[in-house]
Amino acid sequence: MRRLPKGARAGAYPPVGAADRGRRGGGRPCANGPNFYEFGDDVRYEIHVDNDGDGSAEISCRFEFSTVLRDTGTFLYNAGPIRSLDSPAWNRRQFYSVTRVSGTTEDVLARGLACPPCNIGPPKPESAAQQPHTPSTRCAAV
Repeated sequence: MRRLPKGARAGAYPPVGAADRGRRGGGRPCANGPNFYEFGDDVRYEIHVDNDGDGSAEISCRFEFSTVLRDTGTFLYNAGPIRSLDSPAWNRRQFYSVTRVSGTTEDVLARGLACPPCNIGPPKPESAAQQPHTPSTRCAAV
C-alpha cells in the first residue's frame, strides 16, 4: 500500500519521464493496485479561510484521518466488489473527523465519517473472453 509522503499534496502525481511512459500505460498510473493513495493517519490536513483580506485565517477546518483494517491477515485493499460504505469486501477503510477552529475555539463538527472507497474504474468482466483488448484500458507490461 503506497502512501503519500508526509505533507505531500493529495492528487499531486510525480512527473512521468519518457522511460516510464511505456511501463505505465502511456504515462497514466495503473489502477490495478494495491497502490491506492490514501490520507495519512499522522498528517493534519487544514483549510484556512481569510474573510477580511488581512492575510490571517479567521476560520480553519481541520481534517484528521484514521485507517482501519477488517482483516489484518491480508494486505489487500478489498476482497471483491465494494458496493456500499459498509461492504464486508472492503478491507482497508479510512475514517475522518472535522474540527472548526476560530481563534482559540475548537469545535468538533463530526467524528467517524467514512471516506469513500478509491475509484478504480468500472468492474472487470468475469471472463477473459469479455475483456476488451484496447491499449487505452490496460496497463502495459513491465
